[in-house]
Amino acid sequence: MAVYLQQWQQIEGHMDEQFILAFNRFRGANQDFVGIDQFVKIVTTVTRHGVSVRDCRLIFYDTGKEMIDLNTILRLMQEYDLRISLSHPKVMLDEADFDCIRQCLGVSSVLSFEDEFKQLVACWTEVKPKIDKQMASLHQTDETKRDLAYHLQAVEDSLAYLRSGIDTPSMNSTWETFRSSIASLQAAVNAQRSFSILYVQCHVRKWVSKLKRRKSERRSLMLQ
Repeated sequence: MAVYLQQWQQIEGHMDEQFILAFNRFRGANQDFVGIDQFVKIVTTVTRHGVSVRDCRLIFYDTGKEMIDLNTILRLMQEYDLRISLSHPKVMLDEADFDCIRQCLGVSSVLSFEDEFKQLVACWTEVKPKIDKQMASLHQTDETKRDLAYHLQAVEDSLAYLRSGIDTPSMNSTWETFRSSIASLQAAVNAQRSFSILYVQCHVRKWVSKLKRRKSERRSLMLQ
């Protein structure tokens, strides 16, 4: 719980800081209050026009005041959920934080990078032969094979890069490519399995229907 509280406090501090900076930017010299025009500029700037000018004016008029101070702005920010349109920095957790979360949850669903990497590699090892089989099958369309080939190559390239241990700015994008491509290939394997089951079920129904028809024909011949 302490990890969540700490991160939320940091996010709240970041949100407050954005409004404080905007307030200091648009208020008049040596002024501790702003009017409606400055309030509109503050909110639309911080929220990047996620809150409309019309809504800003309605919020300001609802205070019943001609001028408001910073504390009032911060209060309005919470009351009217003006923070919902803000962009927040990525939450960065270290291994100690993840360990703390695991202990609180009592499950191992929160994975470290190494754990997730091992699971994805294991998944890749399992699905690759199945994907190779799909690539060689005659019933797959050329478009499907091109899509599978693209994800196969993406996984192989990103896996080689991740195993190299080279830490560059492109590491995050490579990691996301690795995860998403494996997910796409796993989905392709699952879809193929579903289609195979459907194919078998369809032919079983045809076979049963054919047997019933033959049985009915024999009965008709015997009655003649």
